[in-house]
Parts: sequence; C-alpha cells; structure tokens
Amino acid sequence: MIGILFSDVDGTLYHENYNSKTGLNRNTVRMLETINAEVPFYICSGRSLENFRRLPYIPHKGGIIEFGAYVQENDVFDNDWQQQFDEHRSMTEFVDRCLKREGLRIIRTPHTLRLSKAELDNSQAEEIKHELLCLYAQKSLDLKTVETTYEIIVMPQGASKESAIIYLCGKNGISLDQAAYIGDGKRDIPIMELVSVPITLASAKPEVKDLVRNRGGFVADKSFVEGTEQTLDWFIRRCLEQNA
Repeated sequence: MIGILFSDVDGTLYHENYNSKTGLNRNTVRMLETINAEVPFYICSGRSLENFRRLPYIPHKGGIIEFGAYVQENDVFDNDWQQQFDEHRSMTEFVDRCLKREGLRIIRTPHTLRLSKAELDNSQAEEIKHELLCLYAQKSLDLKTVETTYEIIVMPQGASKESAIIYLCGKNGISLDQAAYIGDGKRDIPIMELVSVPITLASAKPEVKDLVRNRGGFVADKSFVEGTEQTLDWFIRRCLEQNA
C-alpha cells in the first residue's frame, strides 16, 4: 500500500517541452489533482526559495526546497523543520562576509548562500569550493557545499532531500515502505534507495533506470510530457487503485 508520493521538479514535471514559464499541461494537472486528493503529494527541488515561488500551479500538499533547507506545507514553512537550522544562521552570515571580501555576488536566504557560476570560470569555481571547505574545517562550521550546473550552494550539513522525506513521512504517519518517489538524476539515487517505490522516465540517467528496475519500480518508455504522464498514470492505476 502506497501512502505518499514525492517528485523532483526539473527533469520530471518540468523539462524541455514544459518548463516553469509555460506551466504543466491540463492533463498532467488533472492527474496530479487526482493523486493529491488521495495521498499527500510533495514536490522536491534544489531551486532557490525565490525560483520555487515562481513555479506555476502544481497541485501539491507541500514542498521540499533548496535541497531540504526548507520544507513547506500548504505554502507555509514547517516551523519544526526550520528551527533545527536556525543555529546555522550565524555560520552562513560569517561565510557571507568572507565571500563578499572576494567581491562575489551572493543570493542569501536565512539558511543558505547561492553563488552563480555564470561569472566564474572552472578554476575560480574550484578555488571557491576549496576555500569553503577550508573555512568550514578551520572554524568548525556545520555547513556543506552543494554544486549544481549553475550554482555553488552553502547550506546546513543536516539539510537534504532525503532527511526531509524521512521527516515528512513520519509527520504523516507513513513508513518509508509506503513511500514513492519520481526522479531522473544521479542526485535522486539516495532517495530512490530510501523509498519502496522508485519511479523514473525514459530520459533518466542509465544508472537511475537500472536502480529503479532492480528495485521493482516503474520506468516509463517515453520522456518529457508523455513520460511524465505515463509515470502518473502508472501510480494512479497500480498504487491508488490498490489502496482502494
């Protein structure tokens, strides 16, 4: 019996054909509304708070934002989740001051710092990451660096999508054996190893598809809109109908 569904946003719900400017097509929205009416549905993203808020309508109960630095339910921050990272604010403020001495432009939220890689070449990016690791060690800062294609992110050590999923399953009274996750990238692998039902699209990385097949999950044979709707249809038919 599946009691909760989590999904990555970029590369799954949004991709080359449907993105955060065009929004989801009507059929995808209807399917997500059907799911969210039956089980809690959470969207998971590494996007900044600002970019997450700009997402067009996606039916969902809540969201995991900035790789787990923030959790929202019904568009309201989960205070219990957020309070554990309040002690990191002075640490991120300190790192902020150190990096600004280098003249770097930083986007800051209460728990995270984000540096755009657009203004850096590869050697500069590597130098900054090394500098950050040395700073954490020297000052005993409970922080970590997460790198994406476009950004270098400083965030609390304990924040992650995986830990947020464990937290939300517990909050909803649902075990990980009753949890499903839709993802497509290498960063999703630890989550897919955590939940009982991993789901992915044909466009996913080969190692992701192999993991999903090995764990008895579902791999769509299509990508983009059709692949997304295949995964949602499979979830509705195989999971929601079994729950009925």
